[in-house]
Amino acid sequence: MKKYIAAAVIFLCLLVSACGGSGKGSETGDKPESLHNSDPEKFIYEEKNGELTLTGYSGIEKALSIPEKIGGKPVTGIAENAFRGFLYLEKVVIPDSVRVIDGAFVSCADLSYVYIGKGVTSMEGAFRGCTSLKTVSGGFNAEYIDRAFEGCTSLERGLIGEKAKSAAGTFSGCTSLVNVSVKNGIAALDRTFENCTSLSSVVIPESVTRLDSAFSGCVSLVTVTGLENVSVLNSAFSGCTAIEELTLGDGVAEMTGAFVGCRFLQKINNLPRSVGKYTASFTGCASLKEAVVPEISDETALVEYAPSADFDGCISLEKIEILAGYPVREGFCTAFAGLSSLKEITLPEKSLELLLRVAYSFTDSVYSGKDKAVKAALTKYKKEKTVRVTDNYAVIGGKSYSHIYGGDTHEIDPVKTAAGADITQFEPFEKSMYWCGYPTGGNRKTELVAIERTYSFFLRTTGTNDGLLPDTVTVNGRVCTVGE
Repeated sequence: MKKYIAAAVIFLCLLVSACGGSGKGSETGDKPESLHNSDPEKFIYEEKNGELTLTGYSGIEKALSIPEKIGGKPVTGIAENAFRGFLYLEKVVIPDSVRVIDGAFVSCADLSYVYIGKGVTSMEGAFRGCTSLKTVSGGFNAEYIDRAFEGCTSLERGLIGEKAKSAAGTFSGCTSLVNVSVKNGIAALDRTFENCTSLSSVVIPESVTRLDSAFSGCVSLVTVTGLENVSVLNSAFSGCTAIEELTLGDGVAEMTGAFVGCRFLQKINNLPRSVGKYTASFTGCASLKEAVVPEISDETALVEYAPSADFDGCISLEKIEILAGYPVREGFCTAFAGLSSLKEITLPEKSLELLLRVAYSFTDSVYSGKDKAVKAALTKYKKEKTVRVTDNYAVIGGKSYSHIYGGDTHEIDPVKTAAGADITQFEPFEKSMYWCGYPTGGNRKTELVAIERTYSFFLRTTGTNDGLLPDTVTVNGRVCTVGE
């Protein structure tokens, strides 16, 4: 497995003792006295350089103590799949002589107690899928613990210590994990607590700088503190539906999908104003009141799904600030779809293209005809006789609609609404054409960009606003009206 440069070790102490003790897991890591070495003759092993690696076992005991030596030679490893799927195995003690146990006890469904010796340095995937595992003690010196307890659905409490170098997916899918403590030292949490659906709180130590899907899918997570030094938030809290407030540090450099699906998240304190990499991070944040779309300082950074999908489902969003350097794409014309609570948008200064895109959603003029079933608003127009269209497009002609089909060139008379209202003129900014629309029955916005001038139409397919847009919105201090 991939080794990440970080620093920490895992130690789990659980509320339920599999050895009939007080109901608490061992916090000392002492080897239990109740288990004794199993019969060495039943172990299958390989020898290399005078050291033994166990590859299997012929016994059927429920409690198993791995010997430190067999035939006078030290046992230093347990091979991958050596005890995979062993039936009836409930307790295992691993001695201090063993260094590597990667994948050794995968899918031991009855295993409930494990002691890990002081010599173990690598235990990647060691107990993956051990669904009955409740108590794990020792293991203080393990360096690589990727996926060590992935899918251990009975684990309830955990602690990540100071010496491991990688903890990718360590507790992923531990659905009974209710509380964890992460000690200072580890630098990256990569899927470490992914889909821990019972986890309710966590404190991030100052050593942690990366959260890559660290808490994705933790639907019960309410309290997260200690994010001051975290600089990378890649899907860090996606799907954390119970979180209501987060406070970020000053040094966030990457924010990609960080808060997607956090539907009860109301407030994010200290949102970054400049990042090197960004993708839509607020999608589905139905309770969020304010959002800042940061400047992207790295012009070569890949920006995906932004900004058109950035605010999907943000029905409570009242204020958006978009900073300079943010990429403008065709999809931006739907960026504010359904934001019925939006009151204010702040755009970068002198960003004509961005301002024109925003005009799709928030127009300063609305014209209605006699036919209340079909209403239209013309936001921008400049007289021009020849228009080349590259897609189907509906344009107002007198009191009715006509259609221009893709690829054709047409002569267009000065366009007026059915009511004959005046037309707003804008300066040119592009020489292409594209189309954007809302779902059938809602508001449809369409832009036709001519060879030198821009024609934009806001077509209302029903007689009401359908709740897709608010009545007014402030764009850079200017109040724009939407509706009649």
